[in-house]
Amino acid sequence: MRLFVSTLAVALAFPAAAMAQTPPLATDYRAHGDDARVLVAAHRGYWRGAPENSLPSFEQAIAHGADMIELDVMRTSDGQLVLMHDTSVDRTTNGTGSVASKTLAQIKALRLKRGLGGAQAEVTDQPVPTLKEALTLIDNRALINLDKAWAYRDQILQELIETGTVETAVFKSNAPVADVQAFRAKDPRILYSHIVEDGNAASLSGFGTNPPDSYEIVFDRLTDAQIQPAAVAAAKAQSRIFINTMWYGLAARYTDEASLIDPARGWKPVIERHLADVIQTDNVDELVRYLRGVDVTQPVNPANAVRVQGEDYSTEGKGVGYSDTEDANQGGNLYRGAEGVDVCDQQGALVVCWIRGGEWLKYTVDIQRAGAYRVWGRFSSPYRPAGKIAVELGGRTATVDIASTTSHDAFMPQTLMESIELAAGEHTYFVRIDPVAYQNFNIDYLQFDRITDEQTTQTPSTVGGVVAGTLSLTLGATPSFGVFQPAVAGEYTAQTTARVISSAMDTTLSVTGGKLTNGAHALEQPLGVRADANAFAPLTSPLALKAWTAPVVAEAVSLGFRQTISAAEPLRTGAYTTTLTFTLSTTEP
Repeated sequence: MRLFVSTLAVALAFPAAAMAQTPPLATDYRAHGDDARVLVAAHRGYWRGAPENSLPSFEQAIAHGADMIELDVMRTSDGQLVLMHDTSVDRTTNGTGSVASKTLAQIKALRLKRGLGGAQAEVTDQPVPTLKEALTLIDNRALINLDKAWAYRDQILQELIETGTVETAVFKSNAPVADVQAFRAKDPRILYSHIVEDGNAASLSGFGTNPPDSYEIVFDRLTDAQIQPAAVAAAKAQSRIFINTMWYGLAARYTDEASLIDPARGWKPVIERHLADVIQTDNVDELVRYLRGVDVTQPVNPANAVRVQGEDYSTEGKGVGYSDTEDANQGGNLYRGAEGVDVCDQQGALVVCWIRGGEWLKYTVDIQRAGAYRVWGRFSSPYRPAGKIAVELGGRTATVDIASTTSHDAFMPQTLMESIELAAGEHTYFVRIDPVAYQNFNIDYLQFDRITDEQTTQTPSTVGGVVAGTLSLTLGATPSFGVFQPAVAGEYTAQTTARVISSAMDTTLSVTGGKLTNGAHALEQPLGVRADANAFAPLTSPLALKAWTAPVVAEAVSLGFRQTISAAEPLRTGAYTTTLTFTLSTTEP
C-alpha cells in the first residue's frame, strides 16, 4: 500500500497579555460606508430546518450563508441565561409557564417544538440551549445579534469573556445614550447596535464621536423622522445601517415575501434608497441569492422549471374556472377582488387563503420541454393537519395531506407529485380541496421542476480523462484564544477552517503537537482539538480528527481548539504558542 502525506505546519499564537486577534467578521461589522458589503442576519436561526433558537438552527443558518444569527435571551429563576423569544415557554416548548419561574434544570427537561412553534406544532428532541452553549457552538463562525438581552448585559459580557466571543456578539438596545456609553466603556471590544424608533429618533445624532457599530432603524412609515434620507446618510457615514424585513411595520411595507415577488418592493430599496448594509431576514437562502445577483422571482433553474402563482387561477369564472363556498373575496380588493376566490396579503406574499372543503381551482401550465417533472407547492399553516388536497394533472390524481409549517407566515415547500411525464405544451390541472378534512392553509404557488431529459436514441461512445493522485490541505486564518485571565478559571476556545481535497478512496486528517508554551513555561492542561461538532480530544499524542471513505471535493472542515486554565495556574506575561502539524494521509490513493 502506498501512503500519500500532505503536511502543513502552522504556529498558533495564544497570547496571555492583551494581544487578542480581532475575528474577521467583527472587523467586517465595524466597517461602514459605501464599500461595506451587505451582511445577512438569520432571524432566530434557520427555523425552517430546525426549531427557532435551537443549536441545529444556528448550524443550518451558517451552512445556508448567514453572516449573523439573531437569538433571544431570557434568564431562569436560578440566574442562568437561556435562549427563548417569549417570556413563557408555552409557544416553543412542550411546557407551560414563564422562563423566570423555572430553574435551568426544569428548562432543560423541556423539548422544543418544530419551526416557529405554536399550539399544534410537533415536539422535537431538541432541548432549550443556554447562551453559553450557543456561544461555544457558533464561536467566531458568525456574528450573534443579542435580542431581548440588554437587561442581562453585564452577565452576558462575562459569559462572552469566558467563551472568547466578546467580538462575536452584538449587544443592542434603545436605552438612553449615556447608559449605552457607560456599558461600552467596560470593554473596548464590545460590539453594539442602537435601535432607533419613533420615540428616540434623535439618538441617531446623539453619540457624537463614539457612534455605535450599527443603527437598527425601525420604521412603519416612510415619513418617520429616523428614515429620512439626510438622517440615514449621516448615520451611514459613521456606522452600519441595520434594517429588518421579516414583516410589515419593521421597515414600512418592505418585506422578504414582497421581495420574492419583486425586489423593488423590498430588498432593493432597503439597500439602495435606505442604505442598509445589514438585513435581518426570515428568508436567508433567497436573500443570499439576491445579493449574488440572482433573480429571486424565478425558480432556481428557470430553464427547467415553471412556476404558477396560486392567485393566477383560471379566468373562466365561477363554476368553470373555480368553485368557492361564497362569492366574497375575503382578501378584499387586493387582487382580482371582483372574483370569488379569496386572495390575501400574507406579509407581502399574495396567496390563496380562506380555503374551505369542497372548493376547487383550475390552472394551466405551459411546459416548454417534455420530460418527467416533480410537482410541488409552497404552503403555510399553523395547523396540524393543515388540510388535504387532490391535484389532477395528465390523467393522474395525487391526494396529499398539507403539512403544518407552524405559522400562516411561514411558507415551506411540499411535494405533490414525485414524478409525472409531461409533453411540451399547455396542460390544464385542478387543485381540489377535500370536502371532509379540516382545511386551513394558504397556497403561494405550484412549481414544476423537470427531472429528466427527453427520450432520445443513444449511441455509445467512450470518452475519458485521468485524475492524478491528489491530497490538498489548506488552513484558514490563524486562530486566537484572546486574553488569558490570571487567577480566573477559564475554558478558552478558538477556531479555524481546513479546506480538504482528496482523490483517494480513504483519507484521514490528523494532527500532532504539544502543549502551549511561553519560553520554558508550559500550560498544565493539554490543548483540546476537534473537527466540526465532535467532542474535544486532548492533544497528548497523534490525533485522528476526521476520516473519509470517498473522494473529497473542497470540503471545509471546522477545526476547534480548547484550552482549560485553572484559577491556581501561574501565568507568565507574554504569548503562549505551539506549532501544530496537520496531516492528510491515505492507503487507497
